Amino acid sequence: MLELVNEARRDAPLPALEVDTRLQEAARRHVNDMARGGFSGHEGSDASLPADRAAAAAYPWVFVAENTAAGRSSARATFEGWEESPPHLRNIRSERARHVGIARADREGSAYGFYWVMVFGNADGPSRQPADGCVS
Repeated sequence: MLELVNEARRDAPLPALEVDTRLQEAARRHVNDMARGGFSGHEGSDASLPADRAAAAAYPWVFVAENTAAGRSSARATFEGWEESPPHLRNIRSERARHVGIARADREGSAYGFYWVMVFGNADGPSRQPADGCVS
């Protein structure tokens, strides 16, 4: 998935995103919640939003955005779905994003079976503002 995202960013042209372990943790937390609950969306079962989960993972964000998906088993199919969605593609191509965390969960017998979360972030800058679109 990271290769697909960074390929799209190169084509924009934008710098590649670097994996941040704190954003990985935020993505992992939310994707597991989605799989347990059988839902896809930005609000967690505990009412948390992407910025809440990034902060809980100790990521000192000034920008945070999130893409979620469910039902597609492969990274390519999931990414292609995001590419076809203007708000998700805007997150992928955000000039503000510098870091990323990506997680997938599989839950047989759940509503969708496969769940994906990608959290975009930037910890450098003057203000703490989530982006427009699929964000907190």
